[in-house]
Amino acid sequence: MAIFFSWITFSIVAAIVGKSRKIGGLSAFLLSIFLTPLVGLILAFNSEKITEKETPAAMLDLIYKGNDFAAAGKIDEAIGIYKSALVYSEKSPNTHFKLAKMYSLKEDSDNSFKYLSKAIEDGFSDFEIINNDSSLNFLRNNSGYAGFASNGYKIPTIQKEDIKPQSRVDELEKLNSLYEKGVLTLEEFENEKKRILLA
Repeated sequence: MAIFFSWITFSIVAAIVGKSRKIGGLSAFLLSIFLTPLVGLILAFNSEKITEKETPAAMLDLIYKGNDFAAAGKIDEAIGIYKSALVYSEKSPNTHFKLAKMYSLKEDSDNSFKYLSKAIEDGFSDFEIINNDSSLNFLRNNSGYAGFASNGYKIPTIQKEDIKPQSRVDELEKLNSLYEKGVLTLEEFENEKKRILLA
């Protein structure tokens, strides 16, 4: 029984070692179970370590240049440079966050929401900065910000059902206006009203 528990324990250790290596935790565990824990550990330790993908130097240069433009108040130039940096890696939460700030400073809420949403989707999670950075004051004061934040910092999608009642109201108001001006007869008014309500 003690051998069994030792076998399982060392197999788990091999899985933990293998998790951060190319062999993978599950493979290291299974090899340890079916061969021996010693073989699993040896294979796990000899497997190449997984390294995080480094940011290319050219991308970093562009980001630093964008930061310089932003600090100098050259918002359009900073936006152009940050967008150029994204060519090297689309998944760059900090660069998307910088773009969200630049567009907020330009008072372009659509693009600011777009890039802030993308930053969070890619892993930006410093909500204290999001809620306090002065560059985002315009965005936070936007009427759509509360809905954006409550929707998990994603741009809310407008459902067609949400739009339809408003467009019906508009159509009925226009129809009523035409009737009051005498353009439509009572019969025409009633027929059009039924058509709108049944649409």
